Amino acid sequence: MTWWTKGFILVAAAGCAVGAIAQSADKPQARKKSASKATVQRKRVAKTGQVTVRITPRAVPGSTLSGPAAPQFHNQFITVNEFVLAGRTPKTPVSVEGYIVLDVPKPSGSQFLYITDSVDKVLNADDANKAVKRAALMVLPTPLVKANYRFTWNAKNMQKLAMFTGRDQAEKQLNDVIAKVRITGIVGKYPGIVEPVHQVEMMDDNGDWKKL
Repeated sequence: MTWWTKGFILVAAAGCAVGAIAQSADKPQARKKSASKATVQRKRVAKTGQVTVRITPRAVPGSTLSGPAAPQFHNQFITVNEFVLAGRTPKTPVSVEGYIVLDVPKPSGSQFLYITDSVDKVLNADDANKAVKRAALMVLPTPLVKANYRFTWNAKNMQKLAMFTGRDQAEKQLNDVIAKVRITGIVGKYPGIVEPVHQVEMMDDNGDWKKL
């Protein structure tokens, strides 16, 4: 074998090696380019509504929640008066503490809870109706009442938490002494109204909150 034949073989081998390296280097770029196209396609498909996109809400809930609302600290009111004066905008998650001076059960199954800061001076129906004028309205929705037997309108459940009841105003006294409650829900269309209520808690003898 002559020297120029050996040289030709070496050059050919080197060329093949360089080609193989270049080809292997091109493969990741091809995959990257392909992945980029796939990403764009997925975005386009999601944008056109061809697939279902599930969005997980943040910790602070908004307008529609399947579970209890989670109010921010500055929306957790320890008095009814603070809640009414704050004038929170609709769909704001809040919690309000107070006493149910009047519970009005509706034919649909929902209940209108009127809570106030104190019932110490409520001695009769007239006093209760005066207290209602300064109270906040909490609307306990029918689905929640049906889902939890503790919201049933009877002596063992909701009736024990209210001082008075009636069709549209205080007419019948249920209890002389009632426990304090904390109601969590969403601010309704108007200030001073929580609609719907998501959760009701009762303060026990030790000062701890117990969820119904």
